[in-house]
Amino acid sequence: MFQCFTVRGAYGRSYTSQRAIKADFLNGLDFQLVDSGQYINLEDCQRGKIPSLNVRYSKDTKEFRVLTKWAFELFCATDGGWYFADPKTKKISDLYPSKSEAQAALISNSISWRDN
Repeated sequence: MFQCFTVRGAYGRSYTSQRAIKADFLNGLDFQLVDSGQYINLEDCQRGKIPSLNVRYSKDTKEFRVLTKWAFELFCATDGGWYFADPKTKKISDLYPSKSEAQAALISNSISWRDN
């Protein structure tokens, strides 16, 4: 069984939406542990095998769980397109024409995966 950590935005950041939380988490921004005040980010979660964090938002009245597994690796294809690779399942996503479109698909949970 794993321990579930509760965090909030670090360095004075506060959140009003789950989408903003997810975007910052995927971009590697720090969050602050509520209990200890220590800082943690996506890389720390992956290194420590922490599967998720509960993020407080909306003036600490709500919580949203962010998942470390959202951290798919993003690659540039030889033809200039962008795709995701899931290191655990070895699945590859469809190609996206630009990096920003690929990141938008990730944030909105709309990644299309190729059949292996």
